[in-house]
Amino acid sequence: GWWSHGQSGPYLDPVKVMQPYLRERYDAYLAHALKDESSPLVDEPPVHVFAQGRNEWITAPRWPLREVTPRTLHLVPGTPEGQLASAAPTANVSLTFRTDPASAEHSGLAFYTEKLDADLQLMGPIVVHLTLASQARDMDVYAVLFRPDGPTTPDAGFNLFGAMRARYRGGEAVPVSLLNPGEPFKVKLKFGPLGHRIKAGERLGLWITGALPGGAVANSQAGAPI
Repeated sequence: GWWSHGQSGPYLDPVKVMQPYLRERYDAYLAHALKDESSPLVDEPPVHVFAQGRNEWITAPRWPLREVTPRTLHLVPGTPEGQLASAAPTANVSLTFRTDPASAEHSGLAFYTEKLDADLQLMGPIVVHLTLASQARDMDVYAVLFRPDGPTTPDAGFNLFGAMRARYRGGEAVPVSLLNPGEPFKVKLKFGPLGHRIKAGERLGLWITGALPGGAVANSQAGAPI
């Protein structure tokens, strides 16, 4: 669902508010697991996904859903903004954004799809692959997926992001590794599960930046211990 950490709220028609729905299912599960009471949950498919934009539940035997078709979009430089496109760029071009922890001045790079000819149902995991270089010994990188057009109410819009502190780019099993200034490195940013419909006439946007309000603990970029 669209909530986080068990949270819910009155963002939909009162009949569809999440809190009563979740509480009913929690109670049914606990009654079955702790009291051995019969429960219809036992016979239900294990995956329940709330599709934002459609405002309905989808059930399935597995996640990601079998009927979902993987799709790759490339970051294509452009002026004044880049594109999210099916075709890869024809030349290697580098783009620059600035993150200054001393002055709190930050910039980023925006990429957008063309306006959709038909509704697009996003359903499943999302991964952003980036090749970066930095003048610093460490940096944060965020990729924010957002809906730049259409309604902005919580049930209609979304902002989903993946994040990485560069020193941890190798994963938990690899020792911390600071950056060599100017040397390219790769990161893979994993987003949380997504179930959302983008309507015809709207676009999908991606924002790449080194700082995000309310994100991780501020990074000095000097490589000092955290």
